[in-house]
Amino acid sequence: MIKALTKTPEAPSYLGSEGRAEWERIMPVLVKNRMVNELSLNIIAYACRCYEWSFEEPYTTNAGTLAYEHPRAMNDYIAIMKEFGATALTGQRIKPVPKKKRKASSVIED
Repeated sequence: MIKALTKTPEAPSYLGSEGRAEWERIMPVLVKNRMVNELSLNIIAYACRCYEWSFEEPYTTNAGTLAYEHPRAMNDYIAIMKEFGATALTGQRIKPVPKKKRKASSVIED
């Protein structure tokens, strides 16, 4: 069984300043709401990378037109964050994983 993380992990070292700031902004909220597990870390890291790429400057192609290295970066970021309930509509349908209730220990007295 995959368990929700209970502590906010460090941001991946390959994230730049914007991506790392986004990780530090969203990850505590996701962990608090028990929406992150070890399998979702790479997905969240990619979302933060997309967020970072959305700040890139355009470059001029050989044809003289402006282009971006990652033109769909913000679209990918939004799509991933929707999976974690980041919009008003998706937030209504996604519920945090409930905490398990501890069973009371039974003590048998002779």
